[in-house]
Amino acid sequence: MNALLQQSLRLDDPQEAARTAAEMIRSQSVFWQEVMEAAIFHQVAPALHKLLHRLHEGAAPAEVLEQLQAVHLQTAHAQMAMVAEFRYIRKHLSAAGVDIIPFKGFWLAHSAYGNLADCDCADIDLFIRREDLTAVQSVMTDLGYVAPENQKRLSEDFLFKYYGDYSFDKMENGERLFHFEFHWSLGNFKYIMDLGLPQLQEQIIEMPFMGSSMQVFSPSANLLLAALHHGAKDAWLSLKQVQDIGQLLHRFGDHIDWPWILAEAKRLHAEKAVLTGVALAVELNRVTMPASLAPLLSAPNIRKLVQNRLHYLEKPPGFWRRGYYLNRFLFHLRSRNGLRVHTLMSWAFVKGIVLQKVRRLRPGS
Repeated sequence: MNALLQQSLRLDDPQEAARTAAEMIRSQSVFWQEVMEAAIFHQVAPALHKLLHRLHEGAAPAEVLEQLQAVHLQTAHAQMAMVAEFRYIRKHLSAAGVDIIPFKGFWLAHSAYGNLADCDCADIDLFIRREDLTAVQSVMTDLGYVAPENQKRLSEDFLFKYYGDYSFDKMENGERLFHFEFHWSLGNFKYIMDLGLPQLQEQIIEMPFMGSSMQVFSPSANLLLAALHHGAKDAWLSLKQVQDIGQLLHRFGDHIDWPWILAEAKRLHAEKAVLTGVALAVELNRVTMPASLAPLLSAPNIRKLVQNRLHYLEKPPGFWRRGYYLNRFLFHLRSRNGLRVHTLMSWAFVKGIVLQKVRRLRPGS
């Protein structure tokens, strides 16, 4: 992993990180194009920009700082636009009697990062009650949003059996402006994670946000959801995924309900995936952990998974164009427990490959 990116991830001592970065730049050759490509690929360009901004003038090339500043500003504008659209959608859904709870995305940027511009994201994830899906579909369609073709054709029973969310896009001149994902469960049939509002109800709290109050998840629930999404679904394949956990621990570490998190992770057969993410944050973000977690994080099976993820986090962006799906699948098998979970995941993986091949053979595909 690039040494400068590692320093940009640190949350323990920003000034020490800056001094170390300055010494690296002074004493060795820096291939800035590779650094930039990795920062953008891993969605940590804002963190790198903040690190280099703390260095003395001339330490980093002006064009690199300009490019990073442009990415940072673009992230800020995109996040503010998504917040505005969320509030607009929330108003209409509320009028229809639908409650929505945000997670990841702009809410994580606001609550854990403390700055919308510092957290890159591409969509708006919301939890709803399963029985509200019909009302959501009606409201979103009336507001000019369109659902993916592959979901439009599915019956509600099929959706609830095999899917955990329903998506909507706002399009303009062929360009996607906003992407909303309405979740009634965190994972679909491929990930075997029955986690929705019934299981999260006790973790819903009221918080102020931009002049009003709204329902959100507690820091403990946000950490569990981020860890399950990034680890049990995406397999810790980007530095931004680790950074999300690090920021949550850095800001809310003393208020995290670890017994509840571990109990839910164990119920979902995903304890190893969650602990791997926490251990990665301890290592890369240099956040501290309660002593009670030390035996779990230092267990040989967790350390092996951590080293595996660190190995792949060092791979160049081009590596994932050919190895993403198999790598993710193998990590899932190693980080999830239970014969039933492994069997269903293996079936889903094979089915996905077959469907891809069928699509390629279809005329016009």
